[in-house]
Amino acid sequence: LVDHIASCATASSPHLIAAELEALLGAPDLRPGVAELDVPILLRVGAVDAAAPVVHSQAIAAVARRAELQVVPGAGHALLTEDVAATSAAIEAFLVGVQAALLPSSRVDRFVT
Repeated sequence: LVDHIASCATASSPHLIAAELEALLGAPDLRPGVAELDVPILLRVGAVDAAAPVVHSQAIAAVARRAELQVVPGAGHALLTEDVAATSAAIEAFLVGVQAALLPSSRVDRFVT
């Protein structure tokens, strides 16, 4: 895992990383609009995520109308690397649930594989 993360960190040039960070700093804060969304939202965060701490996801879940918050013990920011099987299963289960809520039960089976 450490080697994978290190290779990701060195795959981009310092100039590109700096440009991405500058873009993030200039991005508008979209959190106030979350309360207006009437859609299901899955928030899955690593318990030890330093880049996007749990408290940020908790704040979003607190104002969202239809949020599900999942905190993954021992995981950091790279859930698709650190917790790939469980994260993939959680996303699939969430989407199946959303699909079931939107479609008549007779049609759901056609889409679940």
